[in-house]
Amino acid sequence: MERFYSKVNKSALNGCHEWTASTNKGGYGQFKWFDHGNGKQKVIEAHRVAWFLEKGEWPTYLCHTCDNNKCVNLEHLYDGSPLTNSQDKHNRGRSNNLKKHGDHLVRRIRREYATKLSSNQIALKYNIPEATVLNYINGTIRKKAGGPIRDRGTRYWTNRYSTGRTGVKSRSAKLENSE
Repeated sequence: MERFYSKVNKSALNGCHEWTASTNKGGYGQFKWFDHGNGKQKVIEAHRVAWFLEKGEWPTYLCHTCDNNKCVNLEHLYDGSPLTNSQDKHNRGRSNNLKKHGDHLVRRIRREYATKLSSNQIALKYNIPEATVLNYINGTIRKKAGGPIRDRGTRYWTNRYSTGRTGVKSRSAKLENSE
């Protein structure tokens, strides 16, 4: 416990107890945990270790009420699930697509695509990954945002075996005809 809490700043803003040591790619504190039973060590997220040290049991899934990934204050943590965490992110406006791209932008992207702008041009124009633009256009995500959703018959569809524009049959069609 002493080693763990020596890496915590309890005077951070908003009552957070911030982890001051290393963090993972997601910005969560990480702590090297030694298992003396088998002599091995593993790296565990700091907020999970704080929960274990105070409650005596490992949490199934922890959520932060303070939106601070480095916080290990138990008053800012609750045991939840991926679903509750996702709902919490949505309710607070932290969900990536909902936060960045409102329904009005999704409708505009769909209209611009319908007027013959390419998905690549739209992605560059709005500084959005092309995969996200394609998901909006195809209605894979944000289907209910409105605007025209791409009809597979309105654009040329290509794959790595045919250009789609010249009427060349796909590789699978060639294989079927040759049998």
